Amino acid sequence: MGDSDEPWLGLVDADGNLRIGLGIKDGKPELELRDSTGKPRAALGMDDGGEAGLVLMDANGDFRGGLGWDDGQPTLSLNHPEGWPRIRMGMDDGQPTLSLGGADRWSRINMTTIDGESSFTLADAEGIRIGLRVVDGRSEIDLFDANGKPRIVGVIRANGESRLGVVDPNGIPIWRAP
Repeated sequence: MGDSDEPWLGLVDADGNLRIGLGIKDGKPELELRDSTGKPRAALGMDDGGEAGLVLMDANGDFRGGLGWDDGQPTLSLNHPEGWPRIRMGMDDGQPTLSLGGADRWSRINMTTIDGESSFTLADAEGIRIGLRVVDGRSEIDLFDANGKPRIVGVIRANGESRLGVVDPNGIPIWRAP
């Protein structure tokens, strides 16, 4: 902040350390908060598309979270020290989503509502292992194998009828009730 050709205003603490910067950075307005060592810890500014965003940085100055826009959709992201999202909440194509990431960078828990359908998935390193859905008054649960194929499927229909089934790795039914 504070390139010689862009206007900015800096506020310093009693020791003369820059703590707040307000100005123009790369042609866009920005408010920057710095810690007692002078490292940026938070910034409120605008992206190239004119959307506002808040960025949070750790003591090393690395991005750790933010509130802003991702492909035109509002997003809140809390990140691992290496920079990838551990918690992401936002909108995907206008539909609300929440995703919790594992230590290996893969999303482990996902919740979303899309056009009246609510879904919840649990995953491990191999992929989705459990899927829950509610759609059109019907409740469904699927248990997946390590290859991502549903092996146990349970359904309760809107009229109260229920069904539980088990299939082999090729999708061939091996048991069903009723």
